[in-house]
This record gives sequence, structure tokens and C-alpha cells, in this order.
Amino acid sequence: MVSTSVKNSIKGCAMPQIVIDEINRGGLPNIQIDILNLTNDEFCCYVDYASTYKDKTKVVGYTGKNAGISIRIAKGLSYRTGGSGNQAIRNTERTTYNGYLILTNKRVIFTSPGVSFDKPINKISSIVNVNNGMMFQIGQKS
Repeated sequence: MVSTSVKNSIKGCAMPQIVIDEINRGGLPNIQIDILNLTNDEFCCYVDYASTYKDKTKVVGYTGKNAGISIRIAKGLSYRTGGSGNQAIRNTERTTYNGYLILTNKRVIFTSPGVSFDKPINKISSIVNVNNGMMFQIGQKS
């Protein structure tokens, strides 16, 4: 087991090359990281730059339609028949949060100024590879 500090990291990756080599050989490194409070028998084995996002659907406007006929009965008095309807125009906005993904022997942690999570390993239902990353399924949330 390799023990190293994150302070000696290579560009583009938060982990030193020695840690990456240890993971590639199938080892489980012990990384010393100062942004994390660990329990007594817990150690950090992976840390890297990561991003997560939240999608929020907002109503940005309405579109409407009218149909019908108006009949003039007398001066200033008319009868209108028909209908109208409005439909909301929705737009999905994605907010990206950059931070760190940290894996310990007990937890998966994402930390950033905007959004963070900390979940025990035994709560993860699945891990799926996506285009340029991975997606964690934790209960009903991804």
C-alpha cells in the first residue's frame, strides 16, 4: 500500500503519478488529504477533480391561442363565443459544480462550494460509465 500526499500532484489530476501507478497495478493507495475528516479506521484511496450538475426546469414564457366569434348585439354590447388556451414554455437550465471526488474505504464524497454529498459505500446501488465520467446511483438519485 502506497502512502502519499496530494500536494505533489501532476497537472490535470489531483493525484501524484505514483498513486495512479499503484491503482493501475491493482493496489489500494493511502492518500493523505487535508480537506477531509476521516474516522479511525478510514483512509482515502482516490481523489481527483470532478464535476457534478443539477438540471432545473423553469417556465420562461407562455404561448396562447384564441378561437371564436364575436357578434355585436347593440352599441357597446357584444356576445363572444369560443375559447382560448395558454401553454407554458419550459426551458431546462443546467448548473455545473466543480470540486473534488474523494473515495475512501467507507465513503464516496463530492465536495464543492455549490453542492456536496457524502454517502456510505454500502448505499451505492450502481456505478455506470457515461461519456466522460461515471454516474453513481444512490437510492432513487443519480
